[in-house]
Amino acid sequence: MKNIYWTSVEEEAVESAKSMNELADIALGVLESMAAQKKPIVEICGAMSTGGFENDIKQNMALFEAMIDAATEKGHIVFNQLVFQRAMDRFRPDPSVKHYAWEILDVFYGKVFASGYIGQLFFSPNWFTSVGASWELLESFKLRMNRGDYPINWLPDPWQQKLFPFQANRFHSVILPTEAELREYCNSKLKEAA
Repeated sequence: MKNIYWTSVEEEAVESAKSMNELADIALGVLESMAAQKKPIVEICGAMSTGGFENDIKQNMALFEAMIDAATEKGHIVFNQLVFQRAMDRFRPDPSVKHYAWEILDVFYGKVFASGYIGQLFFSPNWFTSVGASWELLESFKLRMNRGDYPINWLPDPWQQKLFPFQANRFHSVILPTEAELREYCNSKLKEAA
């Protein structure tokens, strides 16, 4: 997955970043260059390190790559947050401790969302299994961001088949339940992770 908005300067900066704040500042620089395209910037939201395919990070990341690639092929300008994932892992608490890495959400995604650069959020059908995506949905309400369901028909058939079971849950959509129902669900998800 090639990212045309990156140079070796940003890649090196991500590798040498010493904090989540530094990563967020690098992301804002990338988003600024993306904004020069004068089209809405899209971000995909869904399960990465929690939820998804039974907390299988490799499979969750493969789905993210497929969703980013498909949205890009459809002509969207997509902010690829996966580029930051390996660096974020350096700042996570000890994996043996059951503790969610809130700094990823509060600092990195907090700055990205508050920047105003993201014009559209697409939520994967498995978003509701994820602590981070639940936070993102609540933040999108607070900031009045555009959001919608990721069109799974953009994905190759094998991914559509893997995502089909998630669609049995009424919260697979960020459009069908009411905002109050979604807020209640997300708040309970975040409370469980605290």
